[in-house]
Amino acid sequence: MRIGISTRVRAHHGALADRKASMQRNFASSAPSRGVRPAFFLGLGSFLTQFDVTSVIIATGDIARDLAFELRGVAWIIDAYSVAFVAALLMCGALADRFGRRRVLLAGNMLFAAASLVCAAAIGGPMLWAGRALQGIGAAGIVTGAIALVAAQYPEPAARARALGLFGVLSGVAMALGPTLGGLITQAWGWRWIFLINLPVCVAIGLAVPGLVPEIFEGVRRRIDGVGVGLVTLA
Repeated sequence: MRIGISTRVRAHHGALADRKASMQRNFASSAPSRGVRPAFFLGLGSFLTQFDVTSVIIATGDIARDLAFELRGVAWIIDAYSVAFVAALLMCGALADRFGRRRVLLAGNMLFAAASLVCAAAIGGPMLWAGRALQGIGAAGIVTGAIALVAAQYPEPAARARALGLFGVLSGVAMALGPTLGGLITQAWGWRWIFLINLPVCVAIGLAVPGLVPEIFEGVRRRIDGVGVGLVTLA
């Protein structure tokens, strides 16, 4: 008799555990913030920042010829972007902690779009280099915000792994196809369109992210150590 009761109790607890696990799975799958769209649009930001590194490489000769600057200045078409990106990463992280990850991402996206217009309208090397540096700063804001938002948007390990996988795939596609697409765009419409094509992507990110991804703040807004950030950036 006792064995029968014990068996029924264990079966009852097992059924409750299974029901609880099923409810958790259903809740996770039905939550609107756990769909693929947030990961896609956040990953699209990463795609954009990587694409503007690799797509420009093929067009550097045409750019130098059209803007009439020496070949030694060609390296700064790439380096101005890369140096500004690396230098701004730490500051963007501090700003994201203080003002919110989504806000920093959207601000970086707006700066990236404006800088793309500057690059497309460049009439000389210095204007292009300045636009590329601004693009790099905007890209730092996009990447910093996007990675933090993906991690927070998908707390379940399996969902987070899939989201980060999509994020990585989009970045890899941008790096792999950037030179080919950059060459095709340059041949078809000219090198300025490598920068102009960023605008609809920036608009899509700016419209989609606010409705799909909630803002995230840390519990305490720490004071930004400007001196420390500056020293690390210079190093």
